[in-house]
Amino acid sequence: MAELYGTRWVFGICILAGGVCALLSPVAARAHYGAFIALRIVQGIFQGVSWPAMHSCISHWIPPLERPRFIAVVYFAAALSTSFTLPLCGVIIAAHGWAAAFYVTGALSLVWCAFWFAFMHDSPRQHPRITPEELKYIEETLQRSGTNTSRAVKLPLKSILRSMPVWAIIVASAGNTWGLTVFLAKLPTYMKNILGFTITENGFLSALPFLLRYMGAIIWSSLGDWLTKRGFLSICASRRIFSAIALWGPAVMVLGVAHSGCNWQATVILICLALFCNGAVTASIIVNHTDIAPNFSGTLLGMDNTSASIVAFIVPVVIGVMTKGQQTLGQWQKVFWICVPIYILAEIFYLIFCSGDVQPWNCGDEDQPKPDQQSTANTPPTEMAKLKQDQNTNA
Repeated sequence: MAELYGTRWVFGICILAGGVCALLSPVAARAHYGAFIALRIVQGIFQGVSWPAMHSCISHWIPPLERPRFIAVVYFAAALSTSFTLPLCGVIIAAHGWAAAFYVTGALSLVWCAFWFAFMHDSPRQHPRITPEELKYIEETLQRSGTNTSRAVKLPLKSILRSMPVWAIIVASAGNTWGLTVFLAKLPTYMKNILGFTITENGFLSALPFLLRYMGAIIWSSLGDWLTKRGFLSICASRRIFSAIALWGPAVMVLGVAHSGCNWQATVILICLALFCNGAVTASIIVNHTDIAPNFSGTLLGMDNTSASIVAFIVPVVIGVMTKGQQTLGQWQKVFWICVPIYILAEIFYLIFCSGDVQPWNCGDEDQPKPDQQSTANTPPTEMAKLKQDQNTNA
């Protein structure tokens, strides 16, 4: 929908619906628990639109070699939201009751929507206050990357499903989600039941892994942007290197957790290091959709996110079966050991089949992309330098 009609309305309605659902939640909860559950389902359906819609947006706004840094700063702000919103809601509930948490978060969403619809535009050319220089820079870099600003492109579903670079992203994302779910959702249970330490009772320690993942995302993506802009790495090589950091780094850390015994301090440090390394997904897996198919990056992320969400449903069930009635260190070590081959195999698959080139079906058919749409994966230019060179030639 975002690829067809633009991100402004699709993403804006997504947040608007989430805010309205939050405001209505106390009313629904008091009326009947079924109404509350139904409202939460509606809210989830609308908010599931958010990341794919944003991916469509950056394909039309952000120059290719700046996308990893943008994704790190903007997308991973969700991690900061998690670490700050829960304690904030706790304070609000303590002062004004549980319903107030829904009212405050819902109202903030509606206020945000007012700014969004006032200032957001679907493309640089539609923006009334953009400078001619910035417009030319963005449009020329997007044109060289194969982005179709007209949006009139038919979805090549069969080609997408047959594309190994697409499956490389999906498999790597699934492997990443498996390990991430263990780290974020189940390690607190392990620490409470086995180590006798409740990390969720310590606000600072609860927020620290999210903060370090955000810091890691910014650092790794900035480094990746710098290396590709200056021609030290091709886009494909950059995606491979940083995906290895994002997946194999946590694999090493989870091994450390499995053999750290009853040392909760070591476990917390390893969790933080794992998530710091995992921030490198912004310079690899998450941005790779826009490399291979900028015209369909939102659709690809939607497919990717759906697969990853299925994995996130499975992990707690598997761990629950393995540890039911067996809350022992040895049983939990088996849980951690399962993560290692998943991380390793997912990354190997990605290393073999990933690509930094715009795929032929990005044009909406089986034809090869036009010469000016070929990816610069193997010899990445400095975009601003090329633009200045073009300006000098015109002058």
